[in-house]
Amino acid sequence: MKNKKRLVIFLFIELVVCLLLAFFKKGDSGRAYASLIEFPLAQLGSILRSLSLSSQLGNIAAIILYISIGFLPLAYLAYRHYRKKKGLEDILLPILSLLLFMILYLMINPSLINRWFGPLTFPGVSLAGMGKSILGGVFYSALAAYLILKAIRNIEQRDTDKLLDILAYLFYIAMAIGIFSVFYLGVGTLAMDIQALKDANTDPAIWLSPSYLFMILAFILENTPTLLLIYIFIVAIRLVEALRVDRYSDEVIASSTKVFRLSKFALLFIMVGNLAFNLLQVICSKYLYNVAYKTLVPLNLLGLSLLMLLVGRYFSQSKKLYTDNQLFI
Repeated sequence: MKNKKRLVIFLFIELVVCLLLAFFKKGDSGRAYASLIEFPLAQLGSILRSLSLSSQLGNIAAIILYISIGFLPLAYLAYRHYRKKKGLEDILLPILSLLLFMILYLMINPSLINRWFGPLTFPGVSLAGMGKSILGGVFYSALAAYLILKAIRNIEQRDTDKLLDILAYLFYIAMAIGIFSVFYLGVGTLAMDIQALKDANTDPAIWLSPSYLFMILAFILENTPTLLLIYIFIVAIRLVEALRVDRYSDEVIASSTKVFRLSKFALLFIMVGNLAFNLLQVICSKYLYNVAYKTLVPLNLLGLSLLMLLVGRYFSQSKKLYTDNQLFI
């Protein structure tokens, strides 16, 4: 119970911080997210560039630091080889080292980034100015691949209780990401879209209130499933704790049943809400200056519902067999 209260307090604090950042930030949430992706590589590049241009001694120090940072993955590979802990995923470490050398060099010389990407554009959007974010994303995707492969190999060697701990941590991470995506990225994007619609229709005779209302309804429809998933994860953590204590307890069956019911409710909300929203847009289309017809197929929630239904039935039958065995003994 104490852990649940701490979790709720943490999520609430994160929610408030994300809302404050979304409403009072300078610039759009997309740019803030891009800045997050390029951290700390862009900052390291700026520091090394300033150090290199400061003096001849500074240039030598910058080269040494550049080589040292680039060799970090290879140094870690050598350490793992020395400790005889190498795994298949370690073949990615030389690739990470190569990426570090290349990306840091481009960060130090930002004028080369545009030449590297060339006329990289999508309709109406130029990505030349996003080069640092793209490079950061490439590096973090490689780093994530290495960490996930390593985690998978380590998980195979863990006992059941340790696996339950890891599963709980994954739920914590998923909830934090969900709060961030809804109350920072989602709210920030909604505020930007409303402002863009307002700026594009400055005629006082234009009635934009219905469009604002439908944009807010679309935001609610898109993000309510994420909020429901966060609550589902809270219940799932209770299920994990119950499994750790006693896998044949009534709490395990009750928690798995509750997760199933919540998943089923989320499915119904998405499907009915999507249908109602599209119909309302059709009915009110002549009053709207912005529309967003959606076709949502929540396969993840469907899979979760079926999984929890199977889990609930499995533990219910297991509990019955366990009880019968105990009575027989």
